[in-house]
Amino acid sequence: MLCMLMCGCKRTMNEIIQEEPSIKGKVIEKNESSFVMEDENGTQYVVSKEVEYSDSYGAMVKGDIVVVYYDGTLLESWPLQMHHVYAVTLET
Repeated sequence: MLCMLMCGCKRTMNEIIQEEPSIKGKVIEKNESSFVMEDENGTQYVVSKEVEYSDSYGAMVKGDIVVVYYDGTLLESWPLQMHHVYAVTLET
């Protein structure tokens, strides 16, 4: 048990999807370190590309629909910023 805690076992993508809050939106802007997405209500979010599950998305482009799984904390700025992002998936 102690070894598991010390090793920091990585969760699977399915565990992240089942356990973490998410927001779905359209990519409206992107750069090297982050992207901006807009949800169906017009709320915009800045999302860091530094995610816990880095293999969760590939080469996204402006206009793609994505789902962002995060810790539920939004930093109050404009656009809103997601505090800790676990994974980003592309919708097909």
